[in-house]
Amino acid sequence: FGPLDYSGKMPTPKIAIFCQAGKDAQTLADSATKLAAQLPPDVPFKIRVQVWPGDVLVMSTFAINAPRPEDSLAQREQFQTAVKQGRPDPALIAFFDAEKVLNVASLAINMAGDGKAKTMWQRALLTTGMAGIKRLVFTAGFDGKDWGTQAFVEAPQPRMGLLAAILDNQPVSDDLLKLAPQSSSWVAATRFDLAKMVWDLRNTVARIEPSASKNV
Repeated sequence: FGPLDYSGKMPTPKIAIFCQAGKDAQTLADSATKLAAQLPPDVPFKIRVQVWPGDVLVMSTFAINAPRPEDSLAQREQFQTAVKQGRPDPALIAFFDAEKVLNVASLAINMAGDGKAKTMWQRALLTTGMAGIKRLVFTAGFDGKDWGTQAFVEAPQPRMGLLAAILDNQPVSDDLLKLAPQSSSWVAATRFDLAKMVWDLRNTVARIEPSASKNV
């Protein structure tokens, strides 16, 4: 997922899917091309299918060329920093640059939205605190004979709005974890002030749309 494409009638997201398809890459590309050709002519995007060196199948909504090694995501400082917070040698990595996505969304709303939409979007960013989320990463892989997962949310202080209500809580204590039976195969635990969260939620809704806060 990348910046929006403004060349058409309406802004559309730049999306690309990469698959290490092996020897079947070209066969899959031919099949995907036939499916893409069946899309209605009035759709706001065009599916492009190609095979890169190394049997990499690429399906995208925009023109894209094989990047130079120094231009790949793996070389981005933000990606490297986030991945270091996950599991070592993961078999699966999911990375989401929330800061960039929110910037793209803000640009699109400022360009195409009316005054009310722009105002509501700015209020939503401030009151929910989502503008404070920078990046998220999820990693998973083998831990000996077991399978382990680890997630990391980059949301530095100071946090605001609902984000602060969710994240700025005391950590789960060892005494709380002792309540879980030894036979448990999966346990999830967290701490939060429910009354404060409801109060923050009501205030958030009131700032975005005052009339809707009566129903919260």
